[in-house]
Formats: sequence, C-alpha cells, structure tokens
Amino acid sequence: MKKPTMLLLLLLPGVSLFAYQAGHLAIATTDFRGHAWYPTNETVEEKEKRYLPLPFTKKVRVIEGASLPQGKGFPLVLISHGILGRETSYSWLATELARKGYIVIAPHHTDQSREDLKEIELFRFWKRPRVISKAIDWALSAESLRNGVNPGEIYFIGHSVGGHTGLMLAGLPFDIQAVMASSDTSLSRNKLAMRMKKAAIVEKPSAEDLAENGKSYRDDRIRKFILLDPTPIYPGFSEQAFTNLDKPMMYVGSSLSEIFNSDWVKGEITRLNPTITTEETHAGHFVFADEGTWLGRLMLHGVFVDANGIDRAQVHTVLLESVDKFFRGHNPAIRSQEKPVR
Repeated sequence: MKKPTMLLLLLLPGVSLFAYQAGHLAIATTDFRGHAWYPTNETVEEKEKRYLPLPFTKKVRVIEGASLPQGKGFPLVLISHGILGRETSYSWLATELARKGYIVIAPHHTDQSREDLKEIELFRFWKRPRVISKAIDWALSAESLRNGVNPGEIYFIGHSVGGHTGLMLAGLPFDIQAVMASSDTSLSRNKLAMRMKKAAIVEKPSAEDLAENGKSYRDDRIRKFILLDPTPIYPGFSEQAFTNLDKPMMYVGSSLSEIFNSDWVKGEITRLNPTITTEETHAGHFVFADEGTWLGRLMLHGVFVDANGIDRAQVHTVLLESVDKFFRGHNPAIRSQEKPVR
C-alpha cells in the first residue's frame, strides 16, 4: 500500500517532485553590482554561506551557480538596502523568498553602504532608483535569468533609506533643497535628515545634483512596494505627491526605532494615503536585517540585539508570511486592519 500512496502524491496537481531550493548568483556588470537568489530544482547539496568577512551574521543555505527551472515565469523582487547597510544584509529574506518561488535581486548602492560610505552621497538619493531600474533591466535581459522572470510580477522591498528609494520609484519626486531650507526643529524627529542637511550644506549639491533633483524616477514595471521602517516623508516629499500614489504599498514600522519616530511616520502615511496597508513589528529599526551570531551581537550590539528581548527569528517568520501574502494578492482599495508582527 505504501508505494501506490507515494505515486498518487507525486501525481497530484501542484505537487512538485523536488521542493524549491535557493540558488545564488553574484552579479558584476558595468551597470551595477549585487546578488541574485532564485529557485532551483537541482538536487546538489546546499552549502552554508556567510556574506560578511567577519562571522557577525548567521549563515544561509544556498546552491551557488544553480540553474532556474525551465519554462516558468517567476515573480521578481528587488531589495534596496539602507545607508550603512549592504546588498546582503537581508540574505535571510532573499533565500526564503527564493524557496517560495521568487527571483530576488539586491543591488549594491555605491558609496552608501557600510563598506564605502561617502558623506556627500547622503543627499544624492536620485542615484538609488536608477540602480534599481538598471537591476530590472539586467534581470529581463541576462542570459541566466531572462527566461525565468515574469515581467508582469515585479515587486520592491526597501529598508530605511531603501524605503525612501521605493517612494521615488513609485513616483514621488524628492527635493533636497526643501530639506536644506527646513529648520533644525522640523527635522528633529530624524537623525538621518539632520545629517543629510548638514552634508548638503557643507558639500553643496553639484550642478548635476540640482539637475536631477526633483525629477520623477517612477518605474511602472514595479507593481507593488513594501517599505520597511522607511525614512520620514518630510520635507523632501510633498504632501500632494504622496496623496497621488497609485501603486499597492505596505508600510511595516518599528515602534522602537533608534533612528526616528516610526509612529509619527506611520501616522503621516496613513493620513495622507489611507489605501496603504500598515503593519507593526514593535521592534527596533534593524530587526529586518540578518540574525547576528554571538560575536555579531557582542561587537555590533545596536544592530543585532533587539529591544525588550524580541526574538528576531520569530519576527522574520511572520514578516515573510506577510510579504508573500501581500505580493501574491492585494486589493489596494481596501486598507487592512493593522496587525502586529511580533
């Protein structure tokens, strides 16, 4: 009786002989660099991989250089890291999404990461959406991926300033001159905004910066957006522009954020555009990043140790479910009830 039962299970619709495993590909092109994770049915043994030079984060399991299953159109997700982050800061999310059938690309934002930050880049946000759009171009044309991407299912996830990048890709122009003209009091809710203003005053935007400032970098290929504890919308984004957002969007806040008042941001977002779905982690700003090892928690306590004894792995589990559910089905005309992500 056991053999017929097994055969029936393998023939049931929607049941795959092999569960998806996460393939991995490092990217180095003339347009951008970063990493890609994607589904594969290869049965080669997965290897544990850590992306930092020091053992600060837990390893993830991938098959490097694996191939995509043929004849399938997979949804594409772009992940944008924050200032002082890096393209592999969310490898836990990338690999888990790949196992669920997504192709995930995380580009490197040059001169805005922990390894290469330049102060002058703090106000050059116009470069960020360009990098994401180039990554989409690459995914739709690269020999390794082009036959696997479904161009009708392209999604975006951004953390911190990566969320800021998502707003620009959704069509909001950003005005650094409005930030420079703002009083310090009005920027007091956000340490990054203050630092951005100071950098712009000291370094002074170039002619190129001013030419690009305030432009629209909307990319209509992106269908849905998830913003993870994004930077505040004022004063660089106008209220009117925000009310005109017309793409499905989910905001996931961090009420214990060390960077800015997340509750205030959530309140402003829902006031200006009530179609946006909101969720709450009740954690700190860095809870979305990879889990830290004991050494990571010791050396970078503020990044890898979450307030109030919060279990980062549990937050990740619930967040993954919310992300997958939002991308696979969402009616932007109906705002969901706020659900805590614990």
